[in-house]
Amino acid sequence: MNRILLAIVSLLLFACAARQTPRDTPLSEDQRQATVAIYTACIVDGEARAWGGSGVIVGSHTVITAFHVVRCPGISIVTVKTLAGELLGATMVDYDAESDVANIVTDGPLPDHTF
Repeated sequence: MNRILLAIVSLLLFACAARQTPRDTPLSEDQRQATVAIYTACIVDGEARAWGGSGVIVGSHTVITAFHVVRCPGISIVTVKTLAGELLGATMVDYDAESDVANIVTDGPLPDHTF
């Protein structure tokens, strides 16, 4: 049962990531290049939920984001979408719930950037 739910959640996650379109933003070009979209799918008590947020690249495989973007009390799948549209799996490695900050590590390398 969990495999079926994970497959459904994965499809929903990738569908959400594929339909998001870029928007104009007041960020500098360097800041914009360091920004990624983050999609979290979560299964709690057999119910699937999905949501999104954003994060900032801080290393070759590391993104900092808000904890509430990746928080899941059950089974979760986290996907990072780069500005170029590349989708990478990710795992939360540490967080501070009180400050609402989390570090996630991607399965593949992130684009280089400078500020």
